Parts: sequence; C-alpha cells; structure tokens
Amino acid sequence: MDSVSSAMARADSYEIDSASSAITVFTPNPGRRFVCLYLALQAEANGSVQVQSASTDVSGPVNLTSGEIYQFQAAPYPVFIGRAAGEALRIANPGTVQINGTALVYEWEVRT
Repeated sequence: MDSVSSAMARADSYEIDSASSAITVFTPNPGRRFVCLYLALQAEANGSVQVQSASTDVSGPVNLTSGEIYQFQAAPYPVFIGRAAGEALRIANPGTVQINGTALVYEWEVRT
C-alpha cells in the first residue's frame, strides 16, 4: 500500500453543520496533530471564514457565496496540518453564517 492509500485508510469523514462563530471540526488525541486531506464548505448565505489550528489562522479569508461549494483538495498532499499536538481543526465564522460541509481528517503522532 502506498503512502497516499495508507493515509486515506486512516482518515475519517467529519460532517460540518453549524452557525457558531468558532466551529470545531476535529480535535486530535493528546500527542497527535490533525492532518486534513480534504475540506468542503457550503454557506447558506454569503460570508467569509478562515481555517484555523486551534485559534491560529492557517488560511487567509475564504469568501463563500450562498449555495456554492468551496473545496480544499491537494491530493496526494494534506491541505492543512495542525501546528502543534492537540490543536483542533476549526473554522472561524465571524458572520455566524450557517456552514455545512465535510472534512477528511486523520491523526498524526508527534514524535520528539
């Protein structure tokens, strides 16, 4: 099994359905970082969001148009990786717009 297939086999899909100002998509276990392989977002109204590792932005502003699907994908590479062990994959949603979507995420053990 190649490394891409191995990563995909470890990944789980997480649904996003929230209008919260800080949407937690996935929180890794202690000693692990999140690795996001795919992220799709759809807003029910026009808005702008940012992807975060805990409370630190790891993307610039992403302008979402009502009803349109915005996809982050870079197969075979991750689109986002947690900055430090234990930091959650979050969506900052300052306009508190209803956001729906899905993320394909797995955990990566941090070795020192």
